Amino acid sequence: MILPDDLRKQIETEMASIANGWTSVERGLEMAELILEYRPNVVVELGCFGGRSTVPMAMALKHAGCGKIYTVDPWRNEPCLEGENEANKEWWSNVDLDEIHEDVINMLWRLGLEQICIIIRARSQDVPELFPKIDALNLDGNHSEIASCRDVNNYVPRVSQGGIIFMDDTDWESTQKCQEIILQSCELLKSGDNGHYKIFRKL
Repeated sequence: MILPDDLRKQIETEMASIANGWTSVERGLEMAELILEYRPNVVVELGCFGGRSTVPMAMALKHAGCGKIYTVDPWRNEPCLEGENEANKEWWSNVDLDEIHEDVINMLWRLGLEQICIIIRARSQDVPELFPKIDALNLDGNHSEIASCRDVNNYVPRVSQGGIIFMDDTDWESTQKCQEIILQSCELLKSGDNGHYKIFRKL
């Protein structure tokens, strides 16, 4: 699915203005393309942070006139530290997540996405029951082995047959076990950026 020029330009402009996060513009455009192709009704994102993956998916949903994205993130330092190495713990301990949360909300309102994107400020393990059926899932929360496996076990079974799953940092050692779990019920559609992210489809 090729993005319309106006949507592509809008996504590129807005992603360039988001300071917090690591999703590349190219990957954001690819996620938007898949949203337009699959037209999911329920998109669940685990890990919003600054919204660099949230915004392109929400814009695509608005353009398509279908579905909502529910982005789940505690925006609290403590959950970010679970199972992490010392370098990551030090980095996450010094981030003002309250300020980033506020910036995301203000951005969504500015872009007119507040009816498309539902913010859920909670730990992912506390809210899986909110989503009995998921059409598209973005796994981008805490990537420690314990946290990533928990997210996969809690959410991948809720993805409908044929649904798509995005996963970031798939080249990290800590995410290898959860990918093995994913492949028990999904097929790999794409491995991008030298294996740094992957896209799966539920069988």
